[in-house]
Amino acid sequence: MHKGDSMNITAVVAMAHNQVIGKNGGLPWDKIQADRLHFSTLTKGGIVIMGRKTHESIGKPLKDRDNIVMTTNQDYEAPGCMVVHSVNEMIAGFQSLRDVHIFCIGGEQIYSLLMPWIGVIYVTRVIGTFAGDTHFPLTDRAWSTEWQLATAKNHIAGKESPYDLTFEIWKKKLQPSLL
Repeated sequence: MHKGDSMNITAVVAMAHNQVIGKNGGLPWDKIQADRLHFSTLTKGGIVIMGRKTHESIGKPLKDRDNIVMTTNQDYEAPGCMVVHSVNEMIAGFQSLRDVHIFCIGGEQIYSLLMPWIGVIYVTRVIGTFAGDTHFPLTDRAWSTEWQLATAKNHIAGKESPYDLTFEIWKKKLQPSLL
């Protein structure tokens, strides 16, 4: 990054109404083709940042993206990915980049850690309540006081999704800057 430039992180998440995003290291619902296509379209050509558990649940680097895995495990190896161990190390890796799209794709700990720098959240809201052990870290109060719903588009269950969905874009009321 050059002096005067700023870089924001965009979060991309699929969640149920109760903010569940994961269960036993995977998703708490059946595969949703509409969400996969939405995710791919958003993140292709950008940088995706994920935690170790998310990386392991995916099982390989995502194609057509630069993959960064953040973990406190100093010995962790992720072939085809850059591994970082702190936010400072991640930011240092972005110093020379301009006009780059950075996407935080989870899990819960990484969303929490990077939330101060996240300016936009793309939510695929899976209509329903699902049991799970991993949640998106924003409280109801934070959603209502710090974020504003910019757009919402409904998607009715059918061939591309066994569930009704809402594709939402939330913007932080006060925009952060990574650098």
